Formats: sequence, C-alpha cells, structure tokens
Amino acid sequence: MSRRAGFTLIELLLVVFILALVALSAASVVEDEDDQLRYDETRRRMGALREAILGRPGAPTPSGYAADTGRLPQSIADLLRRPDGVDPWSPAAVPPSGWRGPYLTTWNDRFEDGWGNGSPADHVNFGWSVQAPQADSLVIRSFGADGQDDAVVPPPRPFDRDLHLSIGPHDHQLHFVDWTVVVAELTTTSARSVRLRLRHPGESVMFTSQVVPLAAGANAEVTFSFTGDRWIPCGRRALELIDEADDLLLTRPIELWPRAALPSRLPASWTLP
Repeated sequence: MSRRAGFTLIELLLVVFILALVALSAASVVEDEDDQLRYDETRRRMGALREAILGRPGAPTPSGYAADTGRLPQSIADLLRRPDGVDPWSPAAVPPSGWRGPYLTTWNDRFEDGWGNGSPADHVNFGWSVQAPQADSLVIRSFGADGQDDAVVPPPRPFDRDLHLSIGPHDHQLHFVDWTVVVAELTTTSARSVRLRLRHPGESVMFTSQVVPLAAGANAEVTFSFTGDRWIPCGRRALELIDEADDLLLTRPIELWPRAALPSRLPASWTLP
C-alpha cells in the first residue's frame, strides 16, 4: 500500500518561519547599507561645510567665509546667500574682503544632511543645528537617522547618533600677544613719528603699535611693537602705516593663516610720500 508524499503542517510552518527570517535579515542588511550611505554622505557634507567656512586646505591664499568676512556664519543660509550687515566682495579693496559666495554647491538652494532632516519650511539651517557655545566658536550638528536630538531622545541605534562639526578660535583666528615686527627699511622725506596698525573686516577696532620716531632719509631695521592680548581673524589683511594724527601714509597687504607663526620681519622696503 503506497503513501502519498507531502508536508505536514509543522514542516510548512517551519519553512515559512525560515523564509521570514531570511527576508527580515535581507531587509536589515539593506537598511544598514542605506544608513551607511546616508551617514557617509552626511560626513562628506560636513566636510563641505568646514571647507566653506574655513577655506580649502592647501589653497594658495586664505579663503572661505571666515577669511573673507572676518567672522563666522550665523546659519547655513549665510553660506548660500549674503546676510544682512555683510558687504559684498570687494577685490580692489586692501585688504580684499566681503561675501563672495555661494560657498556651497547645491541644486535646489538647500543644503541638508544625508538623511534629509529638516522641514521644507526651514530656509535657515535646513535641518542642521547651528550653535555658538562661546564667542568665535561654532558647532554644527546633524541629528542622524532618527532626526532627534540625542540630548532629548537617546539614540537606539548607532546611525541615530548625532554627528558634530566643531570650529574653535584656533581654526580661524591668530592669537596676538605682544607682537613685534621689523620692517627692513623705511624711507621718509622728513622726520616724523609713525605707528603701524593691522586692519581686518568684521571689526572696527584695529590692532595698533606703539609710536616709532623716524629720521629723515632711510631708516633701517624699524621695529614696531604691539602690546596686548587679542584674537585677530585670519585671511588677507592690511598693514597700515599712520602718523600721530591717524592719517594714512601707506598700506601693505599681509596674509594671516590659522595656527601659523606670526611674521617677525617684513623684508620689503617702504617709502613714504
């Protein structure tokens, strides 16, 4: 007597269970791969934000929003559209300064993180968190895959964790403490007293040296001393020679780089009118 081959109910349930596990595992892998791509894209965009603010590493001249304007942006939108109170780029000025953006490349006038966090109504930071924890510092955050602040909602998965971009004073400023700089030769037609000052955009107060008396004719190795403790925005700046009445006599450009040594000697010869 023959028996007809077939599956029992338990066997069928076991097959369905295994297929469900395989499908669930495949879905999890696909989700993880998607999150990894979005994580990598967010990291890339944070690198673009850093470059937009601080300039491209290895560039021949200082660049980026901070170097051009003498300040940090207050929002992501400042990197795409010139904010109120910031002058447009003036290449003929000494030093050249002003907003010369957009500093970011975007296809729809928005710059979101890799997960697309942020509502369409957010035209300021596009889902990023932009905060200034202290003067001359900036912290930009992506809220990760879940779009939630870690301080409010603890992240259940690694990809839900917030990503941070931090910019501090040393990234875009030079620390001046009792600076001394020597001009190789300074020629004047008459005896006079002069001072040297460093001018930069974004701030009306200038860093000014002590008074130096000059004799008529060529003066070799003229030393200017600056006293005080100040942070000066890096970028293309101007050294201005002024008389005791603050009248401008001479202007020379100077480049200041983050974490670089301050110039101690200016080899060029200066001639006053």
